[in-house]
Amino acid sequence: MNEKDIKRLNEWVDAKERNFHTERDEKGEYYIGKKDIEDLCDLLNEMKADLIGIQCHIGTGGIWFTKEDLLEARYV
Repeated sequence: MNEKDIKRLNEWVDAKERNFHTERDEKGEYYIGKKDIEDLCDLLNEMKADLIGIQCHIGTGGIWFTKEDLLEARYV
């Protein structure tokens, strides 16, 4: 994922309407609350419909990934 796409994702995460425990921290770690995952998928689809993967950790409350995971995400 390029820096432009990461910036757009950061804006989405930081938006005030994200009130389901979706956040990022100063170390570049992201947490997407389970109620925001569908919206995240919609955003990623808008950005690049052919994105094939972001390495992440999945739990009962949501998903976690780092900026490094985003930088390693690949497109077809």
